[in-house]
Amino acid sequence: MKNTWRPKQLVRPIAVAIIKRNLQLLLSAVRNDQGDVKGWRPLGGGIEFGETAEVALLRELQEETGENITVGRLLGVLENIYQHEGVTGHEIVFVYEANFRSQGAYDKPQYEFEDGGNSNVATWVDIKTFAHRKAELYPEALRKILVSSFSP
Repeated sequence: MKNTWRPKQLVRPIAVAIIKRNLQLLLSAVRNDQGDVKGWRPLGGGIEFGETAEVALLRELQEETGENITVGRLLGVLENIYQHEGVTGHEIVFVYEANFRSQGAYDKPQYEFEDGGNSNVATWVDIKTFAHRKAELYPEALRKILVSSFSP
């Protein structure tokens, strides 16, 4: 599949799920045009007209993982203005805690899915990877939310 995704030139509302497995997060690789992983982002996607952020999250996670989730508390809302391959994107991001309904879903090492004609892979990534800045986390402001959500 192609790897040349570009942000749309509009403010896009999205909802993303923070799904934890011990000290790991289920995240999707963000790739550059050469197919190299440049960072990671939570699963989720666009909120369609007439849809709440929670309903969008239920739909997006079903599409991306084939699994049903329960949506937990809202961790925060972020405004994300970013650059991807020289193109500016602008998102309003609703960040929710979420859990798989099936315990077996946590045993899968990765989830492969297609989104907008692009092949994607979501896998479990150790949270320490981002605490020590060994990899990029998108949106960047998500780092602060995650620090508080992993604290006791």
